[in-house]
Amino acid sequence: MSWKPEVVADRGGDWCGNALRFATKEEAEKNARDLMSRWMLVQKWRVVESDDPVNYQWDDNLGLIELTGEPPAPPYVAEAAPTTGNTKVGPPR
Repeated sequence: MSWKPEVVADRGGDWCGNALRFATKEEAEKNARDLMSRWMLVQKWRVVESDDPVNYQWDDNLGLIELTGEPPAPPYVAEAAPTTGNTKVGPPR
């Protein structure tokens, strides 16, 4: 058994979910709250039981972790692009 988050994000009022399945109701609730904080159209959320296997974990510090049997990758950090020294905006002359 697992728990899956679902949201209503349109005027039709239909509950929609994805493939995320959590071991605990609390983890699924935290994921749903996080989604609602990032999506502007979410009107309400819920979590429901599922017969699907658990495939994700929610960590309060890292957020969503896919359970692949591998340790989670470190958070992605974008590197700054190298600069050319030209600080003017516009096409080169």
